Amino acid sequence: MQQFLTSTSKFIKPFLNKRDLRSRCCHLPASFVHKLNLRQRRTILFNVFGLFSFFSFNFFNLLGLFSLAALSASAYAQSEVVLRAAVASNFAASAKQLSAPFEKQYNLKIHWISGASGALYQQIRHGAPFDLFFSADREHPERLADSGFIKQTTLAPYAIGQLAIYAAKNPALTPQAIINKDFVAKRIAIANPVTAPYGKAAQAWLTEHELWQQYRKSAIVGNNVNQTFQQTHSGAVDWGLVAVSQLVAHQLPVQQVTLTSPEMLTQYVGVLSASKQPALSSKLIAFFTHTEQQEKLASLGYLPIDALSNPAQLPQDIPSAIRHD
Repeated sequence: MQQFLTSTSKFIKPFLNKRDLRSRCCHLPASFVHKLNLRQRRTILFNVFGLFSFFSFNFFNLLGLFSLAALSASAYAQSEVVLRAAVASNFAASAKQLSAPFEKQYNLKIHWISGASGALYQQIRHGAPFDLFFSADREHPERLADSGFIKQTTLAPYAIGQLAIYAAKNPALTPQAIINKDFVAKRIAIANPVTAPYGKAAQAWLTEHELWQQYRKSAIVGNNVNQTFQQTHSGAVDWGLVAVSQLVAHQLPVQQVTLTSPEMLTQYVGVLSASKQPALSSKLIAFFTHTEQQEKLASLGYLPIDALSNPAQLPQDIPSAIRHD
């Protein structure tokens, strides 16, 4: 042991006798150090070196961990692509269902933000960061294209919506019965004709059959057709005008309303000029307008976009299992 201390003293003394080392590492006055024996000096030096090694080791380990985390986050960010799509409330559930294969194919996630077409239109005009706009009509996307918010060349129809009568307490209620002058109802529900295309179509149908003046003051007006369906489904009103797709989704009887102008609910989509993913957004439109997806629309309560060019197709596209004439 004595030999070890003697041999190490030759190594330790030069360090402890250096004023700069004392001042930098130990911060001990020279008078104090000279009073220490060799063992005490060695203990102080080992403690100083030990602390230095400990902090050095942990610093570089922490640096390595932070670097690894940064690389992992960067790799994750590069692999995750997100599309933000504004969608009319009537089509939100169908859009999520139909787009699942597209998300898997391109390894991306689509965030669907639903609402009334008119409300989404205003959000886009005020800079909402969407990539696409799936409207419930043609008017709103075209106005955005005319104003430069949507790329004109990307505008395309993707589905034709349909309107239906729904009475939660009387599912067998038909449009013909409502048109009858002897029919009496206290309250009905429709979507807002100003902001929601399904509300505008509902008002047009009521006006055509001279019912609008009868119900306009007592009608409960929803922000969008989803809200109208909820109000009607709860039994808060006698009946409401809702989307066929909603009734199909809930496996309810369909009492379809025949519109004089089916074009009112021809639903259009477009890519926003400010989209951060314009190429993928255009591919999503091509996906929805492809024959394979169009053939699935009937089972979801919509008509394919070629139905208007073939009028004979219009009455037959309600699923036969749920159609009620």
